[in-house]
Amino acid sequence: MNIVGLDALVFGVDDVADCARYLIDYGLTPVDAGPDGGRFEGLDGTAILLARRDDPSLPPPLPTASTLRKTIYGVADAATLDAIAAELGRDRAVRWLADGSLETVDDLGFALGFRVTTSRPLSFAAEAANAPGVSAQRPVNALGVGIGVDYALYILSVTLAMMRAGMGLSEAYYRALIFTGKVVILTGVTLAAAVATWAFSDIKFQADMGILLAFMFLWNMVGALVLLPALAYLLLPGGASPVTETPAATGKNTTDKDATGNSLASGWTA
Repeated sequence: MNIVGLDALVFGVDDVADCARYLIDYGLTPVDAGPDGGRFEGLDGTAILLARRDDPSLPPPLPTASTLRKTIYGVADAATLDAIAAELGRDRAVRWLADGSLETVDDLGFALGFRVTTSRPLSFAAEAANAPGVSAQRPVNALGVGIGVDYALYILSVTLAMMRAGMGLSEAYYRALIFTGKVVILTGVTLAAAVATWAFSDIKFQADMGILLAFMFLWNMVGALVLLPALAYLLLPGGASPVTETPAATGKNTTDKDATGNSLASGWTA
């Protein structure tokens, strides 16, 4: 039997106006709706049918607090409807209604209806993201997460230390590359290569994260090695000049001498 699915749910309620307002706010469209109830359709043609709880046309309620009175299933064609009527008629009463549907009750006394479906297919485009089977639609957009930011700290700390020792930016940067640059490159490439293997996973999330992390590791490495010295040239006081320190910061001899080499004033600063 070709049962398509739910076609409608029938409710008997105390306050039709409030329930109707809720269904409209939810996104259903009122069809032939009035003060005593009516039909509220979804985009695919399935519907909620509202009526007052004392409406004599409704099936009797179950001995529970539920306001659901009837479930109506849609079938593919009239032949399927006839087959269902014949099958159900073997052990229970089945009656045909004026709208061409059939009605019966289950073993608990709950009303069930069957009719040729009034639902219609939807032709909306698939979700752009977070939907099964849909390719990723958003570019990598998380470069600032902080993974690999320590690369820049390694390079910058050594560069500044060399500049405080009296070197210019170019020489200090060259010494920093020799001292720690190779380690940064090795670490970045190793981590990127490791997580890049996730791209071959059958789990889409893991594959996407592998590509993302590999890109982030490599980009942070390149930024530390290439962009950092350029920014240092622009932003450090004095540009490419060595970083000068006060005698108080270095503890160096502050003795001044005249042209003959004699001390004019002597002393050490702590």
